[in-house]
Amino acid sequence: MPTVKPSAAKFKEPSNEDKEKLFKRRALEVRYRQRFTIAKEGKRALQMGDHRNMVLRYTEYLRIITETYEAPSIYEIKPEMFNSKTDVAELLLISQIYWELAKLYDQSDRVIDKLKSCLSQFVRFTINQQFQSLNTEVVRKDLRKCRFKHEKIFKSSLEIIYKDSRKCYMVTYYAGESEILEDFRLFKDFLWIKVYGGKFLVQTYYQISPIIIERCERSTHFRVCMSWAMSALFLVRKTIKVINKVIHHVFSHTAR
Repeated sequence: MPTVKPSAAKFKEPSNEDKEKLFKRRALEVRYRQRFTIAKEGKRALQMGDHRNMVLRYTEYLRIITETYEAPSIYEIKPEMFNSKTDVAELLLISQIYWELAKLYDQSDRVIDKLKSCLSQFVRFTINQQFQSLNTEVVRKDLRKCRFKHEKIFKSSLEIIYKDSRKCYMVTYYAGESEILEDFRLFKDFLWIKVYGGKFLVQTYYQISPIIIERCERSTHFRVCMSWAMSALFLVRKTIKVINKVIHHVFSHTAR
């Protein structure tokens, strides 16, 4: 049986450019599989006080994520690039890496741009995530025990999380994602912007809500008592709705 010579058109030799792209892609796949090991090495360096290697390892991890998801830079990675349900652990890891880098960059005025970028990313990877309360508690503890050179910048990051968050823990726990929840979110924004002492009230709400919810999960009696309290709060929902409408009306006329 005569052998048929393969057609040159069917078996076109890949160009050097294609070979290089394939090599880079495979190399990136290998690095991507190693990313958690690299992040752990950064954490280990931090614990040993080796800040130089911490920055190198953490930055390498972020560059792997940047290249994998084709983000413009390590400061333009977005939570939307991940699956919010299956990638929670990695989202938390990324937020913590930005936080640790921010604390290190705080030590020098020469890298203040990197400090601001890291804090901006920390806020981006914290707002409305499942671990938001965990991250805000970390910030609050560090603000109490650490002496930050740029303390105002760190505090403003915490305020942004409180202000821009769409979470209302207690209301969500009892009412779910509903119209009631949206009314209370608007009311929270009103407290933050217009009411004297409103920021303190909102911050206190975020601090104690996770504790109350945890207690509700453990104690039936406590859950029943809180249910009565929330039911009473929901009864004033109409009043809150009226307040929201008045606020919207006033703001609309002010803007004009």
